[in-house]
Amino acid sequence: MFAALAAAAVGRTELHKTFKEAEALLIVYAICSVVQLGFVFARRPGRLLLLAMHATDIIVVSLLLQLSNGTESEFFPLFIFVLTSSMIRWSWQGPLITSCVLIVIFCLLYKIDLASQLSVVSYTANADLSETLIRGSFIVICGFMFAYVAADRRTVQQKLEKLSELDSASSEAELEIDAATDMNASYVQQDPTRQFGHHPMRLAEIAEQLAGVFSAPRVLIVWDEFGGDERFVCQWSTSGFQLSAESSSLFGTLVSPAREKATFSAGAIGSNSEAILDWDLVKTFRIKKTLSAPIIGKFCKGRVFLLDRRVWADADIVLVRIATSRLARALDEQLIRDRLAATAAMHERHQVARDLHDTALQGLAAVSLQLKQLARGLPSEAQEEVETIRRIIVKETRYMRSLVEEVGTPARRSGGFVALRGTLLERVSALREQWKCDIALSVEPETLTTSFTIARHLERIVAEGVSNAVRHGHASRVDINIAEGPSLLTMRIQDNGLGFQNVRAAHGTDMVADEDAKPLSLRSRVRELGGKLFISSSEAGTDLSFELPK
Repeated sequence: MFAALAAAAVGRTELHKTFKEAEALLIVYAICSVVQLGFVFARRPGRLLLLAMHATDIIVVSLLLQLSNGTESEFFPLFIFVLTSSMIRWSWQGPLITSCVLIVIFCLLYKIDLASQLSVVSYTANADLSETLIRGSFIVICGFMFAYVAADRRTVQQKLEKLSELDSASSEAELEIDAATDMNASYVQQDPTRQFGHHPMRLAEIAEQLAGVFSAPRVLIVWDEFGGDERFVCQWSTSGFQLSAESSSLFGTLVSPAREKATFSAGAIGSNSEAILDWDLVKTFRIKKTLSAPIIGKFCKGRVFLLDRRVWADADIVLVRIATSRLARALDEQLIRDRLAATAAMHERHQVARDLHDTALQGLAAVSLQLKQLARGLPSEAQEEVETIRRIIVKETRYMRSLVEEVGTPARRSGGFVALRGTLLERVSALREQWKCDIALSVEPETLTTSFTIARHLERIVAEGVSNAVRHGHASRVDINIAEGPSLLTMRIQDNGLGFQNVRAAHGTDMVADEDAKPLSLRSRVRELGGKLFISSSEAGTDLSFELPK
């Protein structure tokens, strides 16, 4: 390329030396260019070959300037091509170093020209100096401009490489669909915000990646699921990660209707920013500057807000669109997995309910009927004992039938609140008769209400705790105390039995416990609820302390 441009310029250039010398140089350079081109096509050039090619360009162009009019030569624009090639070969470092080398060469050429023009009057020398300074400054400016462009190009390339990690995270998540289907469907429905913590594709990691790509101190992600009644709010910062499910009306439309599908940056947000962002959103998260893009998925919509960065580049607006499109796809895939998990769990529920109804319940009904017939031919005292056993079986059958109905159709009673004391009193009364044990129940306050789901879990925890106390600890008395705290429910089950052989243990969702540690059923249920279980046991009895979310 350089040789062709030089040949075209030779005819218009007044040479100090002979034309044949310049022509010979151009022929040699053309041959070198063809050889270099062959190397490039044959294999990727190494560092030494690139340096040799670049040095050849600089030397040839410098000689062409010396053979023509020196610093005033018409070959001077070839220096720009040298800077361009350095940018392509070595990004921003190439133009900076090359411009410094070219300035040194340019100064040497001026010194040579100055020495050969000593007979010229002073004003001509001053004119030559002015033109030389202008051309030298031009080289410096071009070098810095090319370095800036190359650095910006490199920055965009690095951001694109980081954005590609979002795809890799999503691909890894696709390989772990079975992990999601193992979750209990009722647990998924109770707290949708936990789904990301149990899945390899964690929302916290995506938010952290976005912060790293765009150098944003904080990342805010807000989205709604189509057909849902909740709005999910995720905030990531260097101090931590928060994810919550809020009312769908919170923060309104997030941005003005005119910008609902737009990607934009906003700075110096003040009291008049309600025209751009929802003012409650601005106040809640103390938004001063932001770059925001819409999340538009097949099953969800929302926005991403990159916060607190001082200046946003034009390229960031394009890149954040790419990021949000991938985030929308990841959210869609996660929602599909959750629905698949819920469907699989629901199918399993129906199967378990049908099997229980066709086997255990039918068997218990048959046992109750046979006991009733057996009691007719027995003495009165024996009849009372048999009737007591039959009543226990009947009550347990009714309780099991209600569980079967709940398992088979969980959506029927998934919402609403119940009075906890009344629900537990009925169950405690049945347990007293079943285990011939003195059981005391205390609920503070007595008017305490909880969701149906929590009440059902507490009912089963109480039944399991009393069963363990009597069967394994041979306890004759069990005290159950439930109290309401600011954000938790606390429950204690104390008995006067033999205990767990002097075991001292504490188990919680934030601790790793032995999977074989007793009691397995209680530990599993508490972990499912996101609570904590503390066990204190000795020969004087066992004390089970529970901390459970409301």
